[in-house]
Amino acid sequence: MPALIVGGLMSRNDAFVESLRIPWLMAGNLIVFGLLLWWADRASRRNREVASVDLRAALWIGCAQVLALIPGVSRSGITISAGLALGLTRVDAARYTFLLSVPITAAAAAHGAWQLLKSSEHLEISQFVIGAALAAVAGVACIHFLLGFLRRVGIWPFVVYRIALGTLVLSVLAWR
Repeated sequence: MPALIVGGLMSRNDAFVESLRIPWLMAGNLIVFGLLLWWADRASRRNREVASVDLRAALWIGCAQVLALIPGVSRSGITISAGLALGLTRVDAARYTFLLSVPITAAAAAHGAWQLLKSSEHLEISQFVIGAALAAVAGVACIHFLLGFLRRVGIWPFVVYRIALGTLVLSVLAWR
């Protein structure tokens, strides 16, 4: 709910949204939130399961998800970080993150569909439905793969990726 509320408010202020799309900020966020993910993984007790998430913990993770509205902050990365900080296991933090993505993704898809319906573009409903169904199947397959990957390898590849990409973007910006 927090991300839906804040996202809805942000969508009414284009100037504010554009002010967040600063390449230096995005690159810095890649690095900072990569380090936060590393810290959350290292500091976590990782002894809680999804079933132990109460309203307070759910709100905490939901508020963390709001940060993902800022470019360079990964929605799944920040919610996994919050879940780990609350003591969830890696797999349960990721599982909760994917469950949490359902309402925000559905809201974004509904918003996009509404914008498309309002536009003058021709819309073929069957193609839209087929595309949505294929995206759902691919999403479930990716989630299954990622949960297995987290069990075997852990979080570090995502941390390395975020720090390397942020460093690369900062380097490119500095050379311009």
